[in-house]
Amino acid sequence: MESTLALVGNCQAFQGETEVLLDDPSLPLDTAPPRLEVHFATGIVRARGVEVRLTSTEHALLFSIARHRHPSKREELIDLVWGESPPERAQNAFNVALHRLRRRLGGSDAIVHSTLGYALCDEALVDLADLEALGRASKRIGALTDAEVAALQRAYEGWRASARRIAQRHEWLEATSYRARTLAAELGIAFGRHALERGDTATALEIAQDLIDADACDEQATELALLALLQRGDRGIALRVYRRYSEQLRRELGLRPSRHLETLFDQPLAV
Repeated sequence: MESTLALVGNCQAFQGETEVLLDDPSLPLDTAPPRLEVHFATGIVRARGVEVRLTSTEHALLFSIARHRHPSKREELIDLVWGESPPERAQNAFNVALHRLRRRLGGSDAIVHSTLGYALCDEALVDLADLEALGRASKRIGALTDAEVAALQRAYEGWRASARRIAQRHEWLEATSYRARTLAAELGIAFGRHALERGDTATALEIAQDLIDADACDEQATELALLALLQRGDRGIALRVYRRYSEQLRRELGLRPSRHLETLFDQPLAV
């Protein structure tokens, strides 16, 4: 997948206190391929632009290291990849896998070691970080220009299916899988609410339905759908959506919708 940061174009993304202007035409183009690319959505790994074939163990170790930018302790990585193995055997397997992985990636500089643990080199590109950057930018959606919002939305559209693939492909990395699903949902809600503010109920409904298809018990997505339907005067359809959600919630989780959803309507609802 093309980098989300490239798709965002001139949108201003914020990381901490630092403002980064993307695709500034005054900056020189670096045509050299990245030292390392790790794509959670597809499972593809490239070193200096060349796709690298890894064994299942090497793949699991690399993606365990790549799941966040800060270093991971050796013990943490061993637990993720060799959790069921005896400690001594797991230690040896880690050493062998790390050595072979670095060799396949073209050198030890691809995975750096410090007192804090193991991390990818600073030059590494990880698509999951692009999704995080999109999430940060979407929190400022009300302050962006129309062109910036359009660029962000194009990037989000590219990520809608990819975030699900990350969650499915890396289910064994539970926290990473959950974060990918959560970020995609948060992005959808942000863009859906922005569409509602502009009176674009069709886009809001499309996003809400996509999120509901992924999780039928997603209350924020259901609320977005209800608001869009009510805004365009489809109260009857909104009631059916509400009751379907209520039944799904009762059947799957034994819960009732929050009182907040009912207050979207003019009168109490019989569930």
